[in-house]
Amino acid sequence: MNKSQITPAFLQALGQVVLDFGFMELAIRTVIIVLSREHGLAKALVPSGNGVSENLELLRRLCHHRVQPQSLGPWLAAIEDTQTLFVERNRIFHGAFFENEAKLLLAKVRKGKRGAPDKWMESEFEPVDLKKVLKRLEERRRQLMDFVDDFSSSEDRTSHAPSQNAHPVLSIKD
Repeated sequence: MNKSQITPAFLQALGQVVLDFGFMELAIRTVIIVLSREHGLAKALVPSGNGVSENLELLRRLCHHRVQPQSLGPWLAAIEDTQTLFVERNRIFHGAFFENEAKLLLAKVRKGKRGAPDKWMESEFEPVDLKKVLKRLEERRRQLMDFVDDFSSSEDRTSHAPSQNAHPVLSIKD
């Protein structure tokens, strides 16, 4: 008999993914508010009901307005990677894990359109992939929050070393 891949460690990592994506949603909202420098207006633009895609699009537009062109690349890379992470989040959160023939599978049902039958979709899922998602998510969240820490205290100074070095320091000017 094969050993289950849905172990307590896997379930713990899955729970950590849930918590960390919640923290990332808060980080995105915080960056928008801080970068705008007009907290009242920013809070009005980022209602609590906004989805992540809406907030990332708002952040992208705000960056084009506030960030000088030579500093824009790291911002756009961070936004794009964060969007990709949330696509993976949705796949994990809205799927169902099960095991078959010693493989861990992630399945979901795609609803058929215009009366077409629903389609069952499944893909193999490696438990180590959760740890990879967690690592990328933590790095991106820390990148955003390093900016918040530095930018909140002055126009654009980097008063301390970034808490992560996996990605460039975010700045509004070079």
